[in-house]
Amino acid sequence: MAEEFEAEELDPDFVGLLERMTEPLVRQEFMLKTMLAEGEFLRDDIVGSIYDSAKDPKGDLARSYEVQLLDQGGDFISVGVFSDLVYAEIQDVGGEINAKKKYLAIPHKDAKSIIGVRWPRDFPKDALQFVKSKKQGTALLYQGKKLMFILKERVDIPGLRYLDKARTLWESNLDKNLASAVGLSFSDAGFK
Repeated sequence: MAEEFEAEELDPDFVGLLERMTEPLVRQEFMLKTMLAEGEFLRDDIVGSIYDSAKDPKGDLARSYEVQLLDQGGDFISVGVFSDLVYAEIQDVGGEINAKKKYLAIPHKDAKSIIGVRWPRDFPKDALQFVKSKKQGTALLYQGKKLMFILKERVDIPGLRYLDKARTLWESNLDKNLASAVGLSFSDAGFK
């Protein structure tokens, strides 16, 4: 005769079990939204600092900064704000730029006024006249009597230090920004 078994129910808390299983996913999604929002606050501070620091800002540098998710795993999320422009760092910290060939071309305001022309190579061949300057390491390119480009063997770029300014501003507003970012995440999750 078969032995009888008595079933004993352990009364598992299935709802609690599901909550514990999904809690890290919800927490990570919540934190991701919060961290990305905080990254946007920092990006806004960087853009503002660029416009405040530059003598005649055009916007390319400011528009180049974007928030990026660097890493997401376990209990941490890493977000950064970066520019892909090669000159972003030297605009911030300053430094010396040396010509790779003979000269660096710096557009004069008259060259900037011609639509579609940014560099000497944009002009037709023989349209520019080369004139050696009295200053060591400098030459000039003219179109007729109009100065178009100043040519230099090297240029010293003063640093704008816009990232330092942005960091100071961001840190001074961190509590307010974080509260706002957390509020956005709660709101997105359906809490009012």
